[in-house]
Amino acid sequence: MHTQHNGKNTLTDAQKNYDNDRVRIRTRKAALLALLQDGHWHANYELAVVGGLSFNSYLYQLRLVGWEIRSRRIRGGVWEQKLLGRGGVVRSRDGLSGPQKQVVDEITLAVRKAYGDEGLNRIYHELSPWLSDIVAS
Repeated sequence: MHTQHNGKNTLTDAQKNYDNDRVRIRTRKAALLALLQDGHWHANYELAVVGGLSFNSYLYQLRLVGWEIRSRRIRGGVWEQKLLGRGGVVRSRDGLSGPQKQVVDEITLAVRKAYGDEGLNRIYHELSPWLSDIVAS
């Protein structure tokens, strides 16, 4: 994924390193799935040992392809996850998630209050095309 800013292609460090990280990412996601396939509840700190600090990202990716994973809060910041099986609805990655959409709506409202519709349009025109398309939808 290339980002264009002022006509120049720029890549983030993560984007530049994607090919090198692909095996590690797939291995951690596979290890996380293997752990969950025992059908038991697993606490987030246990999942972090197997999937790394990005284990929630891997859970999200698994859900996108139809794995049904139930979550429940135990106490404080401790949550547990349990794999129910496969066969859930395969989700689309197009657009924004609910929380992301809420953030965009809040920022849009704040910019509109501070700078009006003209200011909002000027800011949208400065966004990268891929981002302005998502924000506009």
